[in-house]
Amino acid sequence: MVVEQASSGKSMRVLIYSHAYPNPVEESRSAFVREIVGQLSEKMNVTVVAPVPYFLNRQRKKPQVSIPFHRKDTLAGRMIDVYHPRYLLLPKAILDPVVAQLMALTTFHCVSRLHRCLSFDLVQINWGFPDGVAGAMICRRLKLPYIITEHQGGISEYLDKPYYQKLLRDAYNHAASLITVSESLKQTIVKTPGIKKDITVIPNGIDLNLMSLREKRTQLSKLVYIGYLTPAKGIQYLLQALTILKAKGQNYSLDIIGNGAFMPVLQRMVKDLNLLEYIRFLGLYTAEEVRKALPDYDALVLPSLIESFGLVLIEAMACGLPVLSTYSGGPESIVTPETGVLVKPGSDSALAQGLAHLSERWASYEPDQIRAYCRAHFALENTCARLSEVFISVAGKHD
Repeated sequence: MVVEQASSGKSMRVLIYSHAYPNPVEESRSAFVREIVGQLSEKMNVTVVAPVPYFLNRQRKKPQVSIPFHRKDTLAGRMIDVYHPRYLLLPKAILDPVVAQLMALTTFHCVSRLHRCLSFDLVQINWGFPDGVAGAMICRRLKLPYIITEHQGGISEYLDKPYYQKLLRDAYNHAASLITVSESLKQTIVKTPGIKKDITVIPNGIDLNLMSLREKRTQLSKLVYIGYLTPAKGIQYLLQALTILKAKGQNYSLDIIGNGAFMPVLQRMVKDLNLLEYIRFLGLYTAEEVRKALPDYDALVLPSLIESFGLVLIEAMACGLPVLSTYSGGPESIVTPETGVLVKPGSDSALAQGLAHLSERWASYEPDQIRAYCRAHFALENTCARLSEVFISVAGKHD
């Protein structure tokens, strides 16, 4: 393995450990992690270790695309070293209990070699399971301080099971700092017995310079959903809500951007509900394609049953779109009466009422004011500044 020495102009050396960092096969995966790395690289030396499963290209039906072990990623005009060690990923029912241990075992050599060459000051790990557990095992063996940033909306499913709870409790409690992206996620962790209570909330951020402002339109008409297509995203309730409104003579178009195993079910629903002329499935978009598409819509809808944060909400708000979402965790820290509507999750009638409320208040939603709110609370530079403060504090304590 070839490891290039970082420039001597920056003192802090940080390793980002995250399987969700985009790769050549999954270019749109958690693009916000990549954007944060780009911002952090302005102030410190950043290296990325992004483990990927063996044969990911075949799993994603992209056999022609390969993922190199080491590549250069250009971010904000800088070249970032990204390493993709492999780990074993089998069906969840078979392997999930030991996936973190296997990830630690198969990626330890990569992290160890990099640390010997670069002498990291700390490691930031995104996601508690499996990354947090695996990264904690590696860092404790190498005597490296680490920070865990928890993004996982479904983390309660792990914390409710004794085996996973023990793994996560050990990873969390030995971390030099534990960060969550929303207050609701913090409370989910805090209520778990035996887990450290000192948790910092730093919301995800967005680079507003990449987002264009929508034009103000006379009425609400064009809706968009962006995200994975799974039952937990609640799209099935949104389709029912559109049917309820259609029966009242209120018709809205909806573009669904994303893919997933739930797509055939949703497509059948659209046909059965006689919504074919109103609904389009546009497939997966890259982060850049999402940015270009958003200003063409009137509002974004995120009907999730559970959501750790809701990055698409602030992406839409950065373009001046009001949003309709649910009381599902993260959105409660994002959506205000001036930027949109929140309704209870898992309810087609609540979503229908929410859309009706958006329509009734349509004239009050000023695109520039929504964007200004987003800038004040979710600008990427502010997120990265707060992360940097945590990094400096942790590194200072471990000199």
